[in-house]
Amino acid sequence: HIPRRPYRESLPGIPTIRMFEALACGIPLISAPWSDAEGLFRAGTDFLFARNGAEMRGHLRDVLNDRQLAQALAASGLETILA
Repeated sequence: HIPRRPYRESLPGIPTIRMFEALACGIPLISAPWSDAEGLFRAGTDFLFARNGAEMRGHLRDVLNDRQLAQALAASGLETILA
């Protein structure tokens, strides 16, 4: 997930609907950094932050190759959405 510039600038700290949709679908989520002003999600538990292209590639590789990691992220993200 890469937040669009207009959302980042006009609504800093507020996640886009895409975060909710991805987590509600029970898929592992990797996102560009953003400030979770409301404390809605747990970075590293519900989803992964990628601060740059190299981190994004690494996280994608990890999620694709580590079934337990992918399942844990998906389950935790869905649990957070349902809470």
